[in-house]
Amino acid sequence: MAKKKQDKEAKSPEELAKRNKIIFIASVAGILVFAAVYMMNYEPPSLAEDFYKNRKSVDSYNEYKNSDDAKSKAERNVFLQD
Repeated sequence: MAKKKQDKEAKSPEELAKRNKIIFIASVAGILVFAAVYMMNYEPPSLAEDFYKNRKSVDSYNEYKNSDDAKSKAERNVFLQD
C-alpha cells in the first residue's frame, strides 16, 4: 500500500505536463461541443416579424400627427377654459 502511494507521488514533471495538457484539451473540446450544440438548436425570437405585423399604416400616422399637434391642442384648451 505504501509503495503505491510513493509511485503516485514520484511522477515526473513531463508526465504531469502531459496529463495537464490532455485535461486542458478535453475541457476546451467539451466547451466547444456544448457551444456548437447550443448554437445549432438556438432560435432567436422574431422581433422584425412582430414589428411589421403590428405597425400602423401611413394614414393612421398622419391622423395621429395632425390630431395632437400644438395648434389644435391650444385651440381646444381655449374653448374649454370658458
